[in-house]
Amino acid sequence: MGDSVMAGLAMMGVDSDGTGIFNFSAITEYRGRSHTMGDDPGAVTVAQFIKHYNPDVKGGSLGHHIMEYCQDRLCFPFQYRSQQDLLNGAQSGAIAMNLDHELDYLIPRMKTIKGIDFNNDWKLFTINIGSNDQCKACGLDKDDVTVEKYGAYVEAAIERIQREIPRTLVNLRKLSLCSFILIDSG
Repeated sequence: MGDSVMAGLAMMGVDSDGTGIFNFSAITEYRGRSHTMGDDPGAVTVAQFIKHYNPDVKGGSLGHHIMEYCQDRLCFPFQYRSQQDLLNGAQSGAIAMNLDHELDYLIPRMKTIKGIDFNNDWKLFTINIGSNDQCKACGLDKDDVTVEKYGAYVEAAIERIQREIPRTLVNLRKLSLCSFILIDSG
């Protein structure tokens, strides 16, 4: 669960030659190589590591496709590509408020994958969210992404997982802050 980092957006680089007026490599998600959920053969991911020791593991995402974008309250449920995404519910552009939307996709999807015993199999959820919240905190709609609201949305998602999904471990990843250059006009 999470944002473009978990979806693998542009992780294979952006084609410097471009593709005409619109560079599709800049909006491609490489979900099969996503560091946590990727299940492409040869990908170095948590899913592949676990699968090495338990080949019955299911749900890793496969391949690549044009990004699935989520913006604030505007997240379309039909944009998931369930045969490729499998149990990678991340949405590029997502903020903490969108975790509930991701769970709306993941919970029923878990129940439809052959070989998953929803009530008895152990599940691992990794949540990596917050970069877009931080960026939005500097904008006009900063009231939607306060520290308090971020914490409440993440806590609500974890509580929903605990309430609705049996036998689940939640891996809440810390947000890595990147360096920003402050440009002073004075």
